[in-house]
Amino acid sequence: MMVKKDKMVKYEEAAEQRTNLKGWVCKVCGRYWGADERMARWCCSTDQPCETEGCTNRKTKHYIYCEKCTARKNAERDAARFDKAELVEDYDGPFFIDDTFYWDMESYIEDLEQEDYEPQELAYVPSKFCITLNADDIWNQAVECAELEEGYDADPNGWSEFQAAVEKFNQQNSEATFYEETYRKKFKLPLEYIQEELAEFAKETEEK
Repeated sequence: MMVKKDKMVKYEEAAEQRTNLKGWVCKVCGRYWGADERMARWCCSTDQPCETEGCTNRKTKHYIYCEKCTARKNAERDAARFDKAELVEDYDGPFFIDDTFYWDMESYIEDLEQEDYEPQELAYVPSKFCITLNADDIWNQAVECAELEEGYDADPNGWSEFQAAVEKFNQQNSEATFYEETYRKKFKLPLEYIQEELAEFAKETEEK
């Protein structure tokens, strides 16, 4: 007999023994999954088959594919995304490569000097934006966080002063710029300049 969720349920009446069950059960924790064989096998297993069709490799739980397939699919995704990005000419600003952000070319070259890998030919251009606060949004969020539905003043005391303070804050931070990693634009790195700097660094290192 099922018990309605909206009814008070006593501990003594909250369970019953069933002997006519048929279906799939996790052999580790004993959870019953009915006809869902896949979830019963997935439940507590830690070594699982890769879900790429035709792949015989294994994967760990919470991953869809094995390491080899994951690397291949990520490379295919990155290549498609890079091809789709718009090429920007004569760009000289912050950029990012493989999710690493660089403020300028010098910081990228310093990174290359410390790491043993070849410079990239192209890099992504981040999106630039400024943060502007809104007094109404701040107040509404405060009301929502306090879980107030009614019984508060729509215009609290000091509202005009608060609006003026927010406006002043926006004015004083109008030139504050933030960068976000997006994949819409790309530009060519100055490879000749980078190689010259790396060669100079290698020469200085040898002389030391």
